[in-house]
Amino acid sequence: MHSFRRVSSHRPSFLLNETQTRNSVHTFSPITHNQAMARRASSKSSPTSTIGILAVVAILLGGGYYLMNRKPTGFTAPPLPTAAFRDNANSLRGNIYSVEGRVHAIRSQDSGKFVHLRVDERGSEQHIFVVVPNTLNTVNIEREQNYAFKVEIKKGGIPETLELVRL
Repeated sequence: MHSFRRVSSHRPSFLLNETQTRNSVHTFSPITHNQAMARRASSKSSPTSTIGILAVVAILLGGGYYLMNRKPTGFTAPPLPTAAFRDNANSLRGNIYSVEGRVHAIRSQDSGKFVHLRVDERGSEQHIFVVVPNTLNTVNIEREQNYAFKVEIKKGGIPETLELVRL
């Protein structure tokens, strides 16, 4: 059996001098974390890895900013030629166009909504009316907001909305 003898000093064992620890068979003192584990060598990060990490963070932040602030685009259909539409809208019947403009007024009817758009074409403001059928009632159209409409010119030269997106 081992005999444990208390060290007469009230100081922790790592503070005892060499003769005091040699005279004791075993000391009964708790081992602290600093005594049990050796120090690890500190490693410094290289400048290359720091630059690489900063570049990745900058790319992620830039990409996030771009995705959050990009303006939604309209449709791939050609823009509605407003001059030809004003002169003879019936001649455009059956064609599909895109119209981007600011909603000026909305009038609801049984067949859908009639939307009065202000369209900016080469610096001059044009007024166009489009029909939004009840099948597209899922989109909330608000006054003084910009929208893109994909329209098909129907009989009588009336543009009927196929799709719409708020810009």
